[in-house]
Amino acid sequence: MDTYRTSRCKYNGMWKIERGVGTLSIEEMKNVDVRVVKREELADIREVEVNKRKSQEGQIRDYLEQIKNPYCYRYGEYIVKIGFEDTTVTLTDRLQELILKTASAI
Repeated sequence: MDTYRTSRCKYNGMWKIERGVGTLSIEEMKNVDVRVVKREELADIREVEVNKRKSQEGQIRDYLEQIKNPYCYRYGEYIVKIGFEDTTVTLTDRLQELILKTASAI
């Protein structure tokens, strides 16, 4: 897969995050506001350990169970929020663009 499309990802069904009595949907996970999220409720990515002996699907499931919300987590004292652009442009395309811009600036 060249790009990561969150809405069409085959692993979306694995993302069932327990939070109290409710479950966060993918949209709710994406829309977490880092200004009001409780830091202590977020998983620290430095503590996530994925079992490399599992299948790829098992590793993804393992990661998602530990991180709880792949869009918003902690790295020590920092809150990290990520998102994905819905595009056909690949990471390789973006890196090539960055390299060309950097090279032309020198």
